[in-house]
Amino acid sequence: MSDDILSHSAWPSSPGVIHGFTTKATLAGGDGLDQILGLPRLRGRFHHAGRLKQVHGCEVRVEDGGVVEPRTGDALVSDTPGILLTIATADCLPVLLCAPRERPVVAAIHCGWRGLRAQIIGKTLQDLSRLFAADARDVQACFGPAIESRCYEIGPEIETPFGARSVVKADGRIFLDLAMEAQCQLQAGGVAPRNITQATWCTKCDPERFYSYRRDGPGTGRMINFIGVTPG
Repeated sequence: MSDDILSHSAWPSSPGVIHGFTTKATLAGGDGLDQILGLPRLRGRFHHAGRLKQVHGCEVRVEDGGVVEPRTGDALVSDTPGILLTIATADCLPVLLCAPRERPVVAAIHCGWRGLRAQIIGKTLQDLSRLFAADARDVQACFGPAIESRCYEIGPEIETPFGARSVVKADGRIFLDLAMEAQCQLQAGGVAPRNITQATWCTKCDPERFYSYRRDGPGTGRMINFIGVTPG
């Protein structure tokens, strides 16, 4: 089991918050929760990893370690130390959030086009405010590996809900920019542009490091994207 984990340096500003994005090499022996918690940089720091049965929707779930079986949903939120939030992706955009404070609040969001169409980011920000009194103006966001717009061709039936801000047209083809749509939704929810950290990894273009549904089909694996607050 390798510690080949991608992350953004100096993100977030909250001490004790750990995040990362696995690659093909990280979990070559399987992506079970025990394997994730056993990764070198996570071992001994987290006693529970939350995982969802992702359904490309907009359901936000609170993770406190009390539920063993995966629930349906596409976003996890928590302020409980020792709890690791995980989201699985293979082209969809993983978005991680942190509201820095004495007891940080964190979130992991699975953003495919269906979830973005259903405003999953805005709903997660609303739940952070409603459940944890987290101010969106203080929230820091970062993106993980995902398919870039040049590789993500869509049909006109998907284009309509998004519009010009995140749709690119070229040579009679239509492409969707998941990262741009996520950025727009974060800003619409009150997150400052300076608090949004972009990513430059394209899952479809890098078969050595990443799984890609568009490139490899439904049998491909998944990357695990995680964030959590360490105890103490």
